[in-house]
Amino acid sequence: MQFEQYRTDEPVDAVVASLSLHHVADPGLVLDRVAAVLKPGGSLVVLEWGWENLDERTARWCFRHQLRPAGEPGTWLDSLRTEWAASGLAWEDFCRNWADGHGLHQAAAIRRTLAGRFQARHQSTGPYYFPELADADMAAEQSAIDAGEITAGCLRYAGVR
Repeated sequence: MQFEQYRTDEPVDAVVASLSLHHVADPGLVLDRVAAVLKPGGSLVVLEWGWENLDERTARWCFRHQLRPAGEPGTWLDSLRTEWAASGLAWEDFCRNWADGHGLHQAAAIRRTLAGRFQARHQSTGPYYFPELADADMAAEQSAIDAGEITAGCLRYAGVR
């Protein structure tokens, strides 16, 4: 069920938005709805993809790993690599066109939208791509982030109403 269609008679203590807000048509509308269903002092936890941080260096790091096959449920990096190779475009142009074509919202815009509605208790970034990598785990991706080899892809946020 899409959150926009969720109805409750009672306010809730917490809402979790996991890798979803970059896909919704209007993040502000969804977050207004979240604020409306949360009890005062209720918590919102958000994990979100910052696609705008998938720079060429990070993409190439991912593509050097063994990617999970495109046919596996939820996978997308293998298809993205194939589409980029076929496009003939520079990475930044390809990625922006791809994201625009999928109607994806930037994590930076989502962060600004959150700031107008909730009091942040935690904000950080971290690994995002490791579930797509057959030969690397979260620790390996975090090590690459810490070493400055790649840019973190996950926005982690916790706030209260």
